[in-house]
Amino acid sequence: RKNRLNPRRKTMRKSISDILCGASFLAISAAFGLQYGGLTGVSRIFPESLILIIAVGGLWFVGKGLYKRRGESPTDAEHVAWRKVGYIAAMAAIYAALIGTLGFFSSTTLFIFCSSLLLGDKSRGLGRLAVAGLLYSLFFSLSVWFSFTKLLNVPTPAGFLF
Repeated sequence: RKNRLNPRRKTMRKSISDILCGASFLAISAAFGLQYGGLTGVSRIFPESLILIIAVGGLWFVGKGLYKRRGESPTDAEHVAWRKVGYIAAMAAIYAALIGTLGFFSSTTLFIFCSSLLLGDKSRGLGRLAVAGLLYSLFFSLSVWFSFTKLLNVPTPAGFLF
């Protein structure tokens, strides 16, 4: 198939991109579901919540892709940044491996910060992007910590940092 946008750039229809994104989310939630089976009682709430949120996001993207596909022409395409996809996949694997060592909140803060540096708009300066990424990652991690640990009194994976 000939790429009409730029013959040297790899492109993909937006609907296919959404469907693949959703399928990836569903696969991640299934992998998490297979790993947490030994937990009982209140310790199941956090992983079940996480699995549910990821699965709902996956279903959303698959549904959105299927809906968009109906009105999309074969020439509607967008550039896919496969290198960034690979970086994020590698960072996600490292993140999952670090949860047991660093703890959920420390590794989540680090993952979100690094992801924001990789994916963020660097046109306004790397320093500004780093500050925004740090603030967002801290806000997100502290919000999740407060919600689960303080409000719901649910244990989360702990590590030597937090």
